Amino acid sequence: MDDTKPVVSSEFGESNETPTTKRAAARAQSPATTKPGDSTWPARPAKAKVPPWQIGMYALIGLVALVLLFQIPGWIGTARQTRIQRAVDSVTPERLLARCGPPTEDVTKDVYPILMRTMSYSRGGKGGVVVAFSRTAEEKSDWVFLSMKDASGPMTYTTPEAQISALSCLDSRK
Repeated sequence: MDDTKPVVSSEFGESNETPTTKRAAARAQSPATTKPGDSTWPARPAKAKVPPWQIGMYALIGLVALVLLFQIPGWIGTARQTRIQRAVDSVTPERLLARCGPPTEDVTKDVYPILMRTMSYSRGGKGGVVVAFSRTAEEKSDWVFLSMKDASGPMTYTTPEAQISALSCLDSRK
């Protein structure tokens, strides 16, 4: 039997064609009228073609996002280091008093042409910390941070991280 042959009806509405050829004829005449059970139902949508430049843009955006994803932790660490460095670099006796409160001991010595000031803070059960500053004897000069030492021994806190850990009140986040 030929599937492309049109369906011929008799005068009583009967067909001399098999059901398979009826489906084929209906499909050939109207492809938009598919029915359940038909081999092409449901109709599959045509695939949209994505231009190559758009694929390239998506790949570039993905690459930039991936680079940023790996760079962000480093930027956070650098920002923390910068914040700690600024907190330690800007230490003056006035800021130390404002952040950490009154010291247990505050001594100023006049060694002409320099004024030396040492401030001692206790850290609870961990001992104490001595912070040293100096400035010239002139009225308008600023205090300069010299050192931070442990009160009970020769230990000095030289790195900003060590200084923040010794006197946590210096941290600007607290």
